[in-house]
Formats: sequence, structure tokens, C-alpha cells
Amino acid sequence: MSSTPTAQASQNAYGGLRPTGRQSRDPAATILELESEDGFAHLAIAFEPAFRAHPALDLNVRLVLPFLEFPMVAGLTDLAWYDLSNSVFVYPTGTVWLLHEVLRAWHDEGRKLGARAALEFLLLATEITREGGATGGLQGCYSHGNLTPWRIGLRDDGTIQVIGYGLPQVELAQRKTDPKFPLSAESLRYAPPERLLGQPEDAAADSLSLALIATEMMTGKPLYQAQAVADVEKMVTLSEGTTLLARPPAEIPKPIAEMIVRALVYDPDARLSGHELIAEIEGHLPSAKGPSLAEIMAETAKKKPQTERPRKKLLSATGTSVFDRSALSSLADDDDDGDEATPPAAPRADNRWGSPARRATAPAPVPPPEPPTEGRKVHRDGDQPALEVRRRQHAEPSPEPAELPQAAPAPTDEGEPRRRLRRLAEAPEPPPPAEPAAEPEGVRRRLRRITDEPPATAEQPAPPTESQEPRRRLLRREDAAPTEGTEPQVRRRLRREEGDP
Repeated sequence: MSSTPTAQASQNAYGGLRPTGRQSRDPAATILELESEDGFAHLAIAFEPAFRAHPALDLNVRLVLPFLEFPMVAGLTDLAWYDLSNSVFVYPTGTVWLLHEVLRAWHDEGRKLGARAALEFLLLATEITREGGATGGLQGCYSHGNLTPWRIGLRDDGTIQVIGYGLPQVELAQRKTDPKFPLSAESLRYAPPERLLGQPEDAAADSLSLALIATEMMTGKPLYQAQAVADVEKMVTLSEGTTLLARPPAEIPKPIAEMIVRALVYDPDARLSGHELIAEIEGHLPSAKGPSLAEIMAETAKKKPQTERPRKKLLSATGTSVFDRSALSSLADDDDDGDEATPPAAPRADNRWGSPARRATAPAPVPPPEPPTEGRKVHRDGDQPALEVRRRQHAEPSPEPAELPQAAPAPTDEGEPRRRLRRLAEAPEPPPPAEPAAEPEGVRRRLRRITDEPPATAEQPAPPTESQEPRRRLLRREDAAPTEGTEPQVRRRLRREEGDP
């Protein structure tokens, strides 16, 4: 950042924060360093007047403001103050260096950051944006939207602060509505192809931008070096970085170049990103050469005096807290007074890059189930029906009423099936059926004979006699071959015998 003070910046324009005079400019905004009353440093992204109140910076940002103010992701700086009418966004970062400043300072000395520092940066930034996309996706914020060296801050210890998450690249949004709007090559060097084509973006788009930044950290210059805007736009749209790294420069080892190529693939679904990219980086880090990111920042910090950080810097970064500054200060003083009496807590593993789900508090232990009462089986919702209870009642003896433990009062909210089961289980066992009295042996034999012989019903016809059987045969024969016009002889003879005229 340059040391020229900004005369036009006033204290009221940035939520009561005072500009320190350090500033840097990206293609669409000015990044200012601000200072609070207690000396804590902030970074403000103030967009150019041409983009103020642009729909991309107004309506689109309003939709994801809850996540931008409370991202709950380590390394993703929350939005502390904003002015949508003037397109100003303030982030409590502390004293940091922009990655753009570090690249320029080392480039002026003819030096490069090296492969190790680039891989460490890529590892940390990929984890931050991956977790940001997973958490912000639940609230409609799927990616950073404009990852460039101006949106990444580096601390003296080599840790990373990502700012401007969720703020779209407004100059490209303006170009879509106005095809004649002029663009610069800097606006396109770190953009993914889906942004230029108007397609949705996710964490894979952030991985591509970070891979381009890491390449510049190793080589000292952007991968897309064309000066003409049309040439850079063509390179980005076709993702020609994979072709340019087919024969990597000497500063990039071949295995690392192959990994970068996979992170620059045109298709987002086939692009190396997320957990897979993190695993690849961890495999290359042990063999990477050059200084670490912490060593780079320790040497960079000597180039410019750094403002001493206040003791209670965390309390000053609570613009969106429900407590005011005086209340938080009193809470901190009370905590300091009680440090002598309170023993130090046990050291805890550093879960800086863990997901919110892993950082959540452990669930309360589930109490062990109550032992079943002797003599019956207690059933809960979803267990077997009451048939099991009945079976246990007949199979196991019921204890004496005096020995039964006093049952606890039933909850008022138990369901009807459970109440029925409880009533059935607590019902007294029915007495066994009485055996029948003995009967005389003679009566039993007489009853058996009566039951063994089939009773003759009134409807059953009696068997025919010997005198009736020849008549029946003759009648059946005449019925089989009747004589037309005359009555059969057998029937006439039978009628005469029976006395009919």
C-alpha cells in the first residue's frame, strides 16, 4: 500500500474508523487500511464511483448478508461494517499485508517466493474457500466471487485472512449489461472461465483462481501475460493455462505443474479441487524447495514498521455484537482478574481448519436404558406388539403384589399404544381354568357310543326294499327310451296296481 494519505476519506465514511493513509487499488476498488480508537487495524473495500449502488453490490449482497457477517469459518474474515449506497465494506483483519504487496515487494528485488510458500498458501486458501463454500452454500453463497491477490491478507506468522467473500466481480457484471464497458487485463487474469460465460460458480472456481495465484507466486509473473484484453479474455475462456504449463518453467517442478494443470481444467466437474486438491498438495509439500510462508512474511515485515497490535484486539472486532464496547471491556477485565484463581485449561489440539460440524460441541451422553422390571418385559415405541407381553405373562410367574416395586408415575405425554401395553402388563394374571369333575364310567361309554354313531335325519331317505328295486329299474329304462304318444306300459300297470283309474 502506498503511504499517500487520502484527503477525501473521512471518519464518518467508514463507520467511525480512521484511515491510516495506506491504500492499494485493484481494477474496480480501493483497499484502505483503517484504524479504530484502540488502534486495531481494519481493511475497507471501497468501490469506484462508477460501481456504487450497482445491483451486483446491492441486491445480490443483501441476499447473503447474514453469512457475510457471521461466516463461522476460520480464516474467512467477517463483514464488520458496510454502506451499500456507497459500496463500502469493512473487515476487521488486524495488521496484514495484501498478497499483492508481497508479490510486488519481492518482484522489485528480482526475487520469487518459491514453491514451498506457494504450496502452503494454496493449501490454506483452498481449505478456507472449500469450507466457506460448504457453509455459505446453505445460505446461497457458493463461492468467493472474486479471488485475487488484492483479496488475500497475510499476517507476519504466515496465516491467511480472506476478505471480500461474496462480493461479485462488479466490472464483469457491468460488462454483461454494457458490452462497450472497458475492461483491463488485471480484471481477467484470475477469473475462471465460467464467470466469463455467465455460468454458476462454486468452490471449484475458487480453486482455479487460487491455482493461478500460486503459479504467480512461483514464477513472479501472472500465467496469462498478454497485454491485450481480447487475448487475455480468450485465454481465460478456453482455459489455456493447461497448455501453457504443458512445458512448465524452471521455477515450477514438474509434479507440481501437473497438479496445477489439473486444477485449471475447463470443466468444473473434472477440475481438481476441494479435498482432492488438498490431498495432492500435502503429498508435494515435503519435497518442495524454498522458504516457508512464515519465513517469507517474517522477512517482508522488516521492510516496513508494523503497528503494535492492541492487547484486546478481539474486543474491537465486534461491530455486529449484541454487546457494546464498554460492556465487553468490563467482561475482559473481570476475566483477567480471575485468571490467578482459575487453573489453566488443558492444551487442546489446533482445529483451526476444521469444519463447523467438527468444531461443534460434543453431544450429551445418552443415559443408559432402565433395567426391565422382573416378571414382564418393558416395550418402547417401535418394539414388538403386546403379544410378547402376553407370552411373558403366561411363561413367567407373576410376583406377589406385596413384593412389586412401586412403579414410577407414567409421563403425561406417553402415547396411547404405550398406555395400553402398560395396562396390559400390569393387569393381574387370570386364574387357570378349573378341571371338570369326574364322571361315572358308564355314562362316558354311553356318550361315546352316541357320538360315534351318525344320527339319522328326517330328510335322509330309507333304503329301498327288494320288491321296489325291479320297479325302479323298469322306470329308469322307460325314461331313457320313452314311447311317443302313449303312456309307458310299466307306469300304467303300476297305476292300476296302486288303485288309480
